[in-house]
Amino acid sequence: MPLQPGMILKNRYRIECALGQGGMGAVYDAYDINLGVKVAVKENLFTTEEFARQFRREATILASLRHPNLPRVTDHFVIEGEGQYLVMDFIEGVDLRERLESEGSISEEEALPWFLAISDAITYLHSRKPP
Repeated sequence: MPLQPGMILKNRYRIECALGQGGMGAVYDAYDINLGVKVAVKENLFTTEEFARQFRREATILASLRHPNLPRVTDHFVIEGEGQYLVMDFIEGVDLRERLESEGSISEEEALPWFLAISDAITYLHSRKPP
């Protein structure tokens, strides 16, 4: 069941609104009541043990990453009978699709810093030893 605005998870994370949904999870804009900061909460949409195991593994791997171009994972928890959640930094801004739809193509000058930031993050990820 989708999370609703105003719901509070783990007596800490207040759901503000849905941001999007992918094949395995939904992501929500949320507020960390304890720290007073905006966060993103990812909900695992599958309840099988295999998907739960994969989601835990994803949380563990992502929490170990430290790079300025990657959001930090700050929490992972299960609410019995409800779901499994991952909490990460909220990154402000629009995604590339929204940007292209609203303003059209991007100049090379504008794209280069994005390309370099993405390349740096990919290089970092490839330098890590597989878990």
